[in-house]
Amino acid sequence: MKIIKEKNTTFDVDGIKEFIEKYAMLNRVAVCDETNEVAEEVAQKLGGEIISIPSGTECLTWIIPKRWQVKEAYIETMDGKKIVEFKDNPLHLFSYSIPFDGILTKEELENHLFYDKENPKNIPYHYSYQYAFGQEGWGFCLSYDEYKQMNDEKYRVFIDSDIDDGVMKITDYYIKGESEETILIAAHNCHPGLVNDGLSSVAIALELFKYLKTKKNRYSYRLVIGPEFYAAAGFLARAQDVDKIKYGIYLDMLGNNEHMGLSHSFKQDTYIDKVMNKTISVHDKGFVSASYRGLSGNDEFFYDGPDFYIPMVCLGRYDYSEYHLDSDNIENCDFVGLERHFNFLKDVIRVLETDFVPVRQYKGPLYLSRYGISKNTKANVSQAIALDKIQILMDGRHSCLEIADKLDVEYDFVYGFTKKLFEKDLVKKI
Repeated sequence: MKIIKEKNTTFDVDGIKEFIEKYAMLNRVAVCDETNEVAEEVAQKLGGEIISIPSGTECLTWIIPKRWQVKEAYIETMDGKKIVEFKDNPLHLFSYSIPFDGILTKEELENHLFYDKENPKNIPYHYSYQYAFGQEGWGFCLSYDEYKQMNDEKYRVFIDSDIDDGVMKITDYYIKGESEETILIAAHNCHPGLVNDGLSSVAIALELFKYLKTKKNRYSYRLVIGPEFYAAAGFLARAQDVDKIKYGIYLDMLGNNEHMGLSHSFKQDTYIDKVMNKTISVHDKGFVSASYRGLSGNDEFFYDGPDFYIPMVCLGRYDYSEYHLDSDNIENCDFVGLERHFNFLKDVIRVLETDFVPVRQYKGPLYLSRYGISKNTKANVSQAIALDKIQILMDGRHSCLEIADKLDVEYDFVYGFTKKLFEKDLVKKI
């Protein structure tokens, strides 16, 4: 029996493309107007709240950075030919580069250049200044092929940037369910010029919460969108009802065409680990399983870390060829892969919403055919045996998912059987 995938009538691929194209080439760093625009649009589309935190605010032990805006930046030859220019691609400039205007020798400029010899045609991403407290500097990223063409003795460098006090904005959207127990879903909206790394996951989270708004839910659901690391620190320090968050799912790098990846919570064997692991094995037999922070490693180490201990798993992929390169663009975004992840997340939610602990209301093995349940031992011996084992485990100590996990059968096989018994008053739900 396979996972029952709902007919997908909610995946708006044209809307997702439009959303990604709108923000992909903007200079989305930790604190800037462009990153805030993403958070504001998600909140506006869903009707969510915005948490605004000024630069310099201490959140946990993290300090919210200053606002960084760039007017112009380039390297040019002494005869005025621009060879690297920020306006062509925001990846060309180190994030949080300070202003500079001067003429340098090629040797002096070397310490301010960053390239990737293993990917000689691509512009890499340099981000460390926005995370290194108290450090400042400037630099340019370029392809190694471009670097090899730099044979002049001197170059002029010009960077017109502002680093001043600003505000970091975080999307905080909440859907109230029957229970106050909340499932947190989070993604980051930073990383300039990159699509798969961050922005594609924001688009999927937005679509997922549009879908959740149409459902009557057992759990409550909460969406947090903001800059990597800083948003998590700010949310945990400032948000209300954090103690009601039971589990979390972090989304990252969903728009590649590699196998799905799952990194587990710190404890590794929590209920959300089991739900994700059981469901992903149906959607992608070749999925990559990793330990805590074993994929890319993101904000889960805030939520599922010291003092908060919210079990959080990460859905994403680290090992793909475009990682932190300018080739992580709209042309290389796998929209089929995005839809696959969207459908997977819908099934995860379906398991969360339907799972229950079955308790037998009869004694001894059930006379199945008396109640219209077929046990075809010839067609599928393993399933027939599983039906016997399921009855033993319906003792009030295991949910349908836990029974499926213990017996190594699919969730829907167990859920479908126990649901039939419930409808015939042979099972009580806890």
